Amino acid sequence: GTDINDDGILSKGETWSYETIYTITQADINIGSVTNQATITGTVVNSIEQAMDLSDDDSPFEDDPTNTVVPNELCNPDPFIQVTKQGTADVDEDSDGCIDGITYTFTVTNTGNVDLYTIVLSDDKIGG
Repeated sequence: GTDINDDGILSKGETWSYETIYTITQADINIGSVTNQATITGTVVNSIEQAMDLSDDDSPFEDDPTNTVVPNELCNPDPFIQVTKQGTADVDEDSDGCIDGITYTFTVTNTGNVDLYTIVLSDDKIGG
């Protein structure tokens, strides 16, 4: 912050400025923006009375949260999913010494930039 008088008191007409960094999370990327709001309080000198305000995005007279678009390609959801299927003929279901089944191994990878859920794998050869 900046305290012009360096006295720890926000004097009448004085302005203090602050800057901080917020680390963008995967949830923020999924949404495409970050919305938040700050609260400021101050105690009157030689009193217990307090002043309080909620931050606003563009006016000192309003209390709207600040919504910041994530400023890179990650703000645009880009969902991609890939699946590989490998088969090995190695199953002897009836133990007669003859291979009569295939073991399939599926590997699913999220190669996009957003989280995915309700993942459904379908394969007509194995009944759905």
